[in-house]
Amino acid sequence: MSRATDTSVSRSTWGAALVLLLGTGCGSSDTTPDAQPVADAATTPDVQTTPDVQSTPDVQSTPDVQSTPDVQSTPDVQSTPDVQTTPDVQTTTDATATDATTTSDVAMMADVPATDAAVDATTAADATADAAVDSGTADVPPPPPQAHLGLVRSNIGTVYSVGSGVVTAGGGGTWDTCPTGFSAVGRDFQANGFWLCAATEFAERRFYVGNVVGGVSAFWSLQRGNVTARGAGTRDGCTTSSTLIGRSGDATDGFWVCMDAAMLGRYSRTWEFNTDGNLAGWTPNGMPAISVRSGVVSYTDTGPDPYLVSADDLNLDASDSLIYVGLRVGPASTEARLFFVPSDRPASSFSMANSVAATTLGNDTASREVVFDMRTHPEWRGTIRQIRFDPGTVPGTYEIDYIRVQSPTVRRLDPHWTFAANAEGWTSTRGVLTWLDGVVTHQVNINDAWIESGEIMVPAVSRPRLRMRVRNGLSETTGEVFFATSAAPGFVQARSVPFRMIASDSGFREYVADMSTNPAWTGTVTRLRVDFGSTSRGNVDIDWIGLDE
Repeated sequence: MSRATDTSVSRSTWGAALVLLLGTGCGSSDTTPDAQPVADAATTPDVQTTPDVQSTPDVQSTPDVQSTPDVQSTPDVQSTPDVQTTPDVQTTTDATATDATTTSDVAMMADVPATDAAVDATTAADATADAAVDSGTADVPPPPPQAHLGLVRSNIGTVYSVGSGVVTAGGGGTWDTCPTGFSAVGRDFQANGFWLCAATEFAERRFYVGNVVGGVSAFWSLQRGNVTARGAGTRDGCTTSSTLIGRSGDATDGFWVCMDAAMLGRYSRTWEFNTDGNLAGWTPNGMPAISVRSGVVSYTDTGPDPYLVSADDLNLDASDSLIYVGLRVGPASTEARLFFVPSDRPASSFSMANSVAATTLGNDTASREVVFDMRTHPEWRGTIRQIRFDPGTVPGTYEIDYIRVQSPTVRRLDPHWTFAANAEGWTSTRGVLTWLDGVVTHQVNINDAWIESGEIMVPAVSRPRLRMRVRNGLSETTGEVFFATSAAPGFVQARSVPFRMIASDSGFREYVADMSTNPAWTGTVTRLRVDFGSTSRGNVDIDWIGLDE
């Protein structure tokens, strides 16, 4: 992986953490799996309720308890054949005073009002069902867990299986320990934190964890190692795109877990403007001539500061740090800018300090994708309340095809050169190409120097964009991508696409060349060439290059 990687997984280093005990790095308490009590006392056949003790649906009196014939089931209870097992039997710090009153059916029956006890007299139907259970009929197996959550209290961990509303407490665990068939998703590494493992089939989904400690809830989003604190949470509350899959404890101490209702798609949020006349919640500045037709926003402004403001309370996760805008710049403007308001700031409190710029091609006749790499701004963190898009700095007509938000971890680049160990077949012409620590450096010391890939075989129609993460040390702002195909070998100006960069930049940014704007991008692409400038001198550092869908 490059030294300036874009995978955004620096919050956790899973490989190393797997071998650490819970006490390491987050407290002085000694922690071993043996320190966690197990539920043997609650899993013997003698604890199994009898027909005279078994609660009926009439006895259920809390929303935490689901009732089926002869089986007591709550999100905190896992049913197995003839064995009643609940996390309440686990004597961890997650247990509460309320849980203590429900550690056995006898204790629970003591809390039942007299009217309910009378109703609980066994009926003929109850007796029949009880007889079926007591005769050895196998219980309905629980759904397979979707995740395993390690809940840490005072540096002691308890592992819970979570899924489809069923939560079962297991034994003790150490940081980031995942059972076979599960992979680590994220963690909050502290004395009262947690870690989460997802089943293989759900490994790409986004999860949310609410961690309740001392009556205070903290809400987190986790996906493929990206962990984002989302502020205070509401007990059992999930985002609009996710559903509750399990919870344990109460409003004083415990947890809840939510999972995206569907697989995270290519983008976490999009505005495609596919409905004529509908700006999808965006508001223009002033009174410009603006229309939405056939998926394109046409924006003509005679003032010096055209822009569009999104709706409030977007609640964007900052781990989704790439914003793509399809844009045609009609006037002679060479800069677009993306402003943002963090969730802890007032609505519409936009400022130049909280913005990211991207260079554009002025007087353009084609729509091109502009990339705002928000990772370059230190305030893009937590959640984002609102964004504003300034397509240019001068009056004129701008056309906006789409605005899309994406996490760097879900890109589909193929082929993809990461330069993890060497230059991976790329060479320099009229320059010097060196490699160090996952980054290729192109030293430009003569006019018209470029880098060139080795031979590839890529269907052009399926890979229309070339993306690269670059630190441009040259004073130039315009580069070009040339391409050769099996039908047209060699590099010529007619088979090239320009892209814009920020000159003499101090940081890495993602740039894109939309190859589909050149009609010759057809058939099979066999070779690529990138020119970062023509006359200036200096170094260009390249983190990665890839072709995107």
